[in-house]
Amino acid sequence: MELLRNTRTHTGQLFMLYSDAERRIDTILAEAESAAPPATELRDEYGVVHRLWTIAEPERVSAIQNAMADQKLVIADGHHRYETALNYRNERRSQTIHPDRNAPYEFAMMTFINTRSEGLTILPTHRVAAHLHDFSWASVRRHLEPWFTADSFSFRDEASAARRVASS
Repeated sequence: MELLRNTRTHTGQLFMLYSDAERRIDTILAEAESAAPPATELRDEYGVVHRLWTIAEPERVSAIQNAMADQKLVIADGHHRYETALNYRNERRSQTIHPDRNAPYEFAMMTFINTRSEGLTILPTHRVAAHLHDFSWASVRRHLEPWFTADSFSFRDEASAARRVASS
């Protein structure tokens, strides 16, 4: 909440799932993709190419809104960010006499994924803390042991580690 109050910026998206067997939105997005080149394109540190298309045509925006109107959404990741966004919105509303329903605090960033899309693969998001001063895994593990079980495995090589993970 403090980060949101001080930056007035959502720094993480809500990961939302919906189910559209007819794939109406997928079709609209595919049409937009084939109609114009991407607005931007980049290659990340893993060699994956990311392309971004802008959808601003009123008829496409309206078609997406209509297709999403009856959808039930599931928060796959970000329920704390969602709760924080609501609390922040309510706080900001209480600070004004005439709330503006189009104010930035009325919105939160979300990624919508159709669970009926072909070839859908959802990969994990890893959070890594690096270069911590005086970090001690033994100390962290000792504090976590009341709530978690941790096992250590030694492997000859990456293939052995991969076999262990695959058999788990």
